[in-house]
This record gives sequence, structure tokens and C-alpha cells, in this order.
Amino acid sequence: MERFWRVFSVILVIGLFAVLAYNHDFRNWLNFSVSLGADAKTLLWLLLFPWVITVLSFSRQIIGLKTYGIYIPSVLAVAIFALGFQFGLLFLAAVLIIGTATRYILGNWRLLDLPRRGIIMIIAALAMVFILVISVKHQFFLANLAPVAVFPILIIIVASERFVTSQLRLPFKKAAIYTLETLVVVLSSVLLLRWPALQQFTWDYPEITIILILINFWFGRYTGLRLVELWRFRKLIFK
Repeated sequence: MERFWRVFSVILVIGLFAVLAYNHDFRNWLNFSVSLGADAKTLLWLLLFPWVITVLSFSRQIIGLKTYGIYIPSVLAVAIFALGFQFGLLFLAAVLIIGTATRYILGNWRLLDLPRRGIIMIIAALAMVFILVISVKHQFFLANLAPVAVFPILIIIVASERFVTSQLRLPFKKAAIYTLETLVVVLSSVLLLRWPALQQFTWDYPEITIILILINFWFGRYTGLRLVELWRFRKLIFK
């Protein structure tokens, strides 16, 4: 019975892809929605989001990188993409540095976990306000972000709070590895999202995102050695 449902699921996904690909109905629906006033950028970002999820699944299941789940890296990648690569990295670096410094300052205080995390996020938010105010006042390159950047910045603050909190619950070395590997996956996803060819291809053939479901099916069924494990045990495997 289990095998039947697996086969049925694959056939269903392929059938859905065929229906949407027929005469490019999916693309026509998108263009019609834009003509009625829908925001093309929002639709494109939603179509690109499955690519981010697929990159995360590939990095975790095939390569073997350790990340903070799938939610935090995915929303962080979208936030950096929305802000722009340089601006997103700047805000992320600022939040990580400020959050880590705040965590060490609060280390001498006997505070419960939730209020401690709340203090870290409040200080990070105030620091972002300070950066934006100074940039507007002196007309730095961040000034044009002030009216539109609130939600991506808040996402970065919330996501980065997870990085800082992990330092309290994990050994420093392990937390640093998790953070570094998560950032590698996130930045790789952002670079992929910024690729004009992928953006154009996804808009012209939006039904291709259905195929990503099948790819994630395969990732979910993969039981072989990950690339990191192959490297770790290379002397035993290839001797």
C-alpha cells in the first residue's frame, strides 16, 4: 500500500506538471493576473521560493551541511534578496555582531531565556534604526532603503536571533559551524535567486517549479552517503 501511494504521488505531480505545461497555461495565468494589477515581482519571488527550498534540501541531504532547519535559512535568503546582496549582508553582519556582543554582556545577568532573547532582539532593532537614521541624515547609500526595508530587516533580526540563541544552547565551536554552514547555504541561495537567467526561465516556464517537488521527493528518499561523509571517510572508502 505504501508503494502504491508513492507511485500515485509521483504520477500526480507529473500529471499536474503536464496540465500546467500544456499551451503554457500557467504563464498565461500569470500574465493575465499582472494585466489585472497583480505585482509581477511578488509573483516572481513566490515562484523562486521553491528553488531556495530545493537548494536547502540538496545542501542538507546530499552535501551534508548542517543548517538551522529549513524555515530560518529560507526566509533569511528571501530577506537578503529583497534588500539586495550588499545591503542584506551589511544588515546581517550588523545584527550578528550586535546580537553576539549583547549576549556576552548579558551573560553576567541571571535572566530567563525568553526575556534575554527579547532584549537581544530589541537592541538589534534599535541598532538598525540608528543605522537607517544616520544613513538618511548623511545621505549614505542606505538612505534609499529606509521607506521599504522594514520587513526584510525584521526578518533578518528574527532569523539572526536564532544564531545568537544557539550560542547559549550549543558548544561555541558547534554553534559557529552551524552558523557558518547556514550562511553558506543562504548566500548560495541568494546568488541563485539573483541569477537573471533563472528569473527569466522561471517566469517563462513557471510550471518547472512543479518538477522541484519530484526532486525533493528524491532527496527525501536518498539514503546514501552525503558528500561531507564521503570526504570524512575517504581513507576507508577509497583505500
